[in-house]
Amino acid sequence: MEQAAVRVTGLSLQGGGGALLAGVDLVCRAGERVALVGASGSGKSLTAKAVLGVLPPGLTAEGSVRIAGTEVLGVPCARRAPDRRPAAVLQDSALALHPLVTVGEQIALPLPGRLRRADTRRRVRDLLASVGLPDQIAERYPGQLSGGQRQRACLALALAAQPPLLVADEPTTALDVITQAAIVSLLKDRTGRPDGPALLFITHDLAVAAGLCTRIVVMHGGRVIENGPILDVLREPRHERTRELVGAARSAAA
Repeated sequence: MEQAAVRVTGLSLQGGGGALLAGVDLVCRAGERVALVGASGSGKSLTAKAVLGVLPPGLTAEGSVRIAGTEVLGVPCARRAPDRRPAAVLQDSALALHPLVTVGEQIALPLPGRLRRADTRRRVRDLLASVGLPDQIAERYPGQLSGGQRQRACLALALAAQPPLLVADEPTTALDVITQAAIVSLLKDRTGRPDGPALLFITHDLAVAAGLCTRIVVMHGGRVIENGPILDVLREPRHERTRELVGAARSAAA
């Protein structure tokens, strides 16, 4: 079995008197970008939380989530080995960053503690530059940034930890069209390469997914209903719900 950034097998979640996920399987291989799509309530964000190790309390989980070959299901993210912790870029960048800590200080947190102060500052500047932000952003607080700048800062923070996997959960939904395109371009440039993290991209926007990812996993009712090369699935969707999603996306684009 080949190494994968994340391999989810038979993931089931019970809570609130019912099944929330039922036998979810998905793989995101090293150097790959995979789209996880579905309507609201389909289970895609719960799947992402299981991968990230941030499931809400009170849920019973069964199955397997392996990060870079290590079982992590039920292990909180903070208790995982550093090289088995995926990083996240979430929809609401204002909540993802601490409002009272400068952007530079937050990006520096995941960096190795043995770095000298000058090396830390240089690494923070390099990370900011890698997402198209100037050096002075390091001295600013999140509330002083635009939404697009905050989302870029969140991406720099995620990359600072050098994770095996980046989970991006609807990262462009709250942004204008031009900024959306810039963030998607950054994700495409910074992930899915041998020297960078794999990407699990959670979205309801099939057009964005098609421009960024090579494979797609479609969810409905807590189950995976379709899985394959993204262009093949979008051209000839087999499941009724997938056909509905594709039809709605085509109507919106018309």
